[in-house]
Amino acid sequence: MPKRIKEAVKTLIIALLLFSAVFLAVKSELFDSLIVSVPSLSQIAGGFSTNRKMAALAESRTVISPAAVPVCAVVTSKYGDHCGIKYDGSALNAFYSRISSVFGDALTLSAKPEEVAEEEWKLALSSVGLFLDFDNPIPLSAIVKSSGSKITDDRASDRVRRICIAAYQNRVYLYFVNESEKTFYRSLTVIGQATLGAYLSEYLPNDARFAFELGESYKDVDPYTVLMKSTKVFSAAAANPFYGKITKEKILEQFGINSLLGSQYYESNDSFLFVTEQYTLRINSDGSVSYKVTGSASTSLLKIRSEGLAPSVYEVVESVRNLVLSTVGSVCGNAALQLTGFEYEPEGKSATLTFDYYVNGIPVKTSPYRNAATIKVVGSRITSAQFFFRSYTLLENLEKVMPERQAAVLVSAYKEPVLFYMDEGKPGLEPSWTEK
Repeated sequence: MPKRIKEAVKTLIIALLLFSAVFLAVKSELFDSLIVSVPSLSQIAGGFSTNRKMAALAESRTVISPAAVPVCAVVTSKYGDHCGIKYDGSALNAFYSRISSVFGDALTLSAKPEEVAEEEWKLALSSVGLFLDFDNPIPLSAIVKSSGSKITDDRASDRVRRICIAAYQNRVYLYFVNESEKTFYRSLTVIGQATLGAYLSEYLPNDARFAFELGESYKDVDPYTVLMKSTKVFSAAAANPFYGKITKEKILEQFGINSLLGSQYYESNDSFLFVTEQYTLRINSDGSVSYKVTGSASTSLLKIRSEGLAPSVYEVVESVRNLVLSTVGSVCGNAALQLTGFEYEPEGKSATLTFDYYVNGIPVKTSPYRNAATIKVVGSRITSAQFFFRSYTLLENLEKVMPERQAAVLVSAYKEPVLFYMDEGKPGLEPSWTEK
């Protein structure tokens, strides 16, 4: 056999052996850590690892809870330009719905978080990726449900408000801020850069900026506040739905109460009380409703749905959310109900959840201040619940309001400007600025 042919055959055999080795290594996951550290191997193994990752994604059955929707989202291009979505409920919901799959996969199929320096967090915010701000710290396990998730074990107590998914050094990482400790973390995800880019490709820059990117004039503002160049706020109207939209009979029905199995009292023209041996339900004409268990938690009419012996954090959130939607949510008009607080006491196996009204992505504050709903759960039962029924209508005309960047320079040190609607019981809502 000619020498050149022998050399060609030898080269082909070596190539086939190398190909087989890579294939078997990838399939058995033995080289995962090596592939991460060596980009050239990552390219060789890409086709095989993608198939395996896609199978893992399919098996995880990730579900995103609609209880928490971001009030602000940012898409960053490869040039570092931002597209900010803020003060627009419809656009925020559409964006969150679009990216919920990649967001869920980033949360549930990622490595153990490692602490990183704040500078890397800032770099991530300027890299190709997406940023979400939920307005209030929320446990990760309250947002995502997945059969393959490590969140319920390793990160159930992590309360996050701001999350970023960004491409960094040829990999895609999940970044988040631990709000209580003000520390920064990242997790390597199984998401490919091409996959991330496909979700973000249609969003064009609109001059949104993080405060830390805007220079000295904004040095005292919370650095991760997203500041839009223009601020567009629509007028909104408020009403008490007890006048024409809902009755005490309807509320009893929403709670699953048989009116024949308890005693009814009219304490005044403004207050109705329903009493049984297990619980009381008070309905006031101003729109406030209170449910309270008078005996042990097990006697509560309202039970948390769960697949196991004890409900998970996600199951608690979902059961409470369904109750909130079927009560105050049934007559709230153009408002959305957002999870704004979750306090868990593991020793007493109890949790307190709060929900508030948002109109077009803007929070509503009432005077006197009341949450749309405050729910306490003990074990698998709801033991108390306070509701404030309101109905909101978004109008077409625009309100005059101070631009966001102008409001930002007026806040106290390390605070952020917050736009909100003030509901003082009048027909119209007043948009205004505060800080937090």
